[in-house]
Amino acid sequence: MTTTVTNKKHFEGIRTAGSKTVPQPMPKLVATVSLEVFHFDAFMKSILDYAHSTNSSQHFSLFRNEDDKAYGLDIYPYIDQYLMNSLKETFDIRIFHLIWEHKINMVLKLNYISSHFRPIRPDIIDQFSQIENQALLVRNLALKYIITCQHGLLDKLRGLMEKLARDEENCYHALIQSIG
Repeated sequence: MTTTVTNKKHFEGIRTAGSKTVPQPMPKLVATVSLEVFHFDAFMKSILDYAHSTNSSQHFSLFRNEDDKAYGLDIYPYIDQYLMNSLKETFDIRIFHLIWEHKINMVLKLNYISSHFRPIRPDIIDQFSQIENQALLVRNLALKYIITCQHGLLDKLRGLMEKLARDEENCYHALIQSIG
């Protein structure tokens, strides 16, 4: 994606206020985004990094973070551990909301790529949409746990997260085989 900054004039010429001339205000800079440039190879690299649980930030950094834990599909065992040790007072909904948002964006990217660059099998996009719905269900169940404090919901969350991880791994492998 390229961003072009253009000069938008608010006023033409010099305005007058009575007998005084008022200088023209600074022009407003407006950024316009061009979607003409999409780096498909970079997208595929990020898909491979996610599927193989690679820290993709290492491609852009001179130093590696020594506290690295997990990336991509490897996050799910850490989330399971988190759920096993959770108490309502320390339960953080952001984890589950972030996962859901990631799935939303993945479906949006796949639809964009399919319509502008390379067709993606509709069944693969449908599978990713189902994963998005599963992630929303997980997020909503996590909210329910925060509200009700029913500890049985944590076991249900763990089961749903395990299924989400399996389904997502299968989808990524199908996507890589399909367009890789």
